[in-house]
Amino acid sequence: MAKIAFPRTMRNLDPGKLSSALAENMRYLENILNQTFNFDHAVLSNIGIDDHHVKYTDAEVDTIVATHTAISGAHHVKYTDAEVDAIVATHAAIAAAHHAKYTDAEAVTAMGVKADSNPLNHDQAGAALTTKGDVHTYDTDDVRLPVGTDGDVLISDSGETTGLRWSFPIRARGQSLANKGTFVAVSTWEDWGVSLNMGTPGENVFVTGHVTGSILGGAGINRAGQVRVGISFDTGSTWTYGPHTWFQVDDNTATIRRSFCGASHQRSGVPSSEVRVKVQALISGGLVTDLDFVTGQLSAQWSIA
Repeated sequence: MAKIAFPRTMRNLDPGKLSSALAENMRYLENILNQTFNFDHAVLSNIGIDDHHVKYTDAEVDTIVATHTAISGAHHVKYTDAEVDAIVATHAAIAAAHHAKYTDAEAVTAMGVKADSNPLNHDQAGAALTTKGDVHTYDTDDVRLPVGTDGDVLISDSGETTGLRWSFPIRARGQSLANKGTFVAVSTWEDWGVSLNMGTPGENVFVTGHVTGSILGGAGINRAGQVRVGISFDTGSTWTYGPHTWFQVDDNTATIRRSFCGASHQRSGVPSSEVRVKVQALISGGLVTDLDFVTGQLSAQWSIA
């Protein structure tokens, strides 16, 4: 920093034109000012140590940056490459977050192999399925549930060993009845056609049966006939029958007369075996060939009660 100097116009005043005391005072003042206000950084001896730090050398700066020793509390000890490799390979640095590695033998034991019974194995051996529609299920061991009848659905049933069974929530069937023109005896119920087999529901069901048809009488015949519907819950061993009504064929002319006939029956319960539905017919008297029961149609239905 340059020293303070008065303007030339002042410094170069002819001392002869000024009093000697004034000139001396001006020189004194100039020296005092230069000593007091000299701010050259190298000679700031009046600045305290708290205002400046000790200057780092380039070598000191390089050392601090390289080793982080100046802020060691903010850094961990540097890992060597070998230490890093060891930590990644063994997970030792975060062991609590990892399980022990399974050996191949342990993995096979845990997951099972083909054809063993471990439930984790997707290809395990079990009850062999033999037919399209079979179901693989379980009681105390793996078991095959055979396919049901067409239209059946699986029903949950705790009474079954597997907890499952096939059932038909609604089943309807029908058939035509063969004409019946001859009876063994009059005033005796005889089967009209064959029974209709409905299958075995295995649970509480409501069964209905209905028949329609015609009764024909020959010339001069004055007879009456009846029909009724029977339902069996034990494959035809025992039957219950619905109400029946007389249908009169009473025209005594030479023309054959027709009377329409029909009957219904309902029954509910748990069948012990197969459900069967049939129709019976009866003639009131005369000859066993006096009446013909024709165009008969039998229909039946069950529903789970």
